[in-house]
Amino acid sequence: MKPEQTKKRVKILVASIAGTGDPSAAELEKKYSEIRRQYEAASDTAKKFGRPGRSPEEIERLVQAERDKDAQIPRVSGFTAPFAFRKGEEVLIDAELAAKWEASGICQILEKAA
Repeated sequence: MKPEQTKKRVKILVASIAGTGDPSAAELEKKYSEIRRQYEAASDTAKKFGRPGRSPEEIERLVQAERDKDAQIPRVSGFTAPFAFRKGEEVLIDAELAAKWEASGICQILEKAA
């Protein structure tokens, strides 16, 4: 399928609609790196006080649990950044999302993007 066939121009019918968008792979990796860093720092602090810290394997299991949790969240919005539209605006959105939004009365599909 050509890229231009994956977008549709729509007119927003509701007062407003907004969302946060789907995180990119780079944003998710940054999140997991930060989680890993926090666990490692807490483990280092515990060891300084003579307490057992988390092992590298345990830290990786915890990071993987977060990845698994995130994998269950459907990434279907088609937006990579926060978005907001007002009634009457004409915008270009993912064709599959446009069909869903039209079916629920959020927008009206005007045409395929050229």
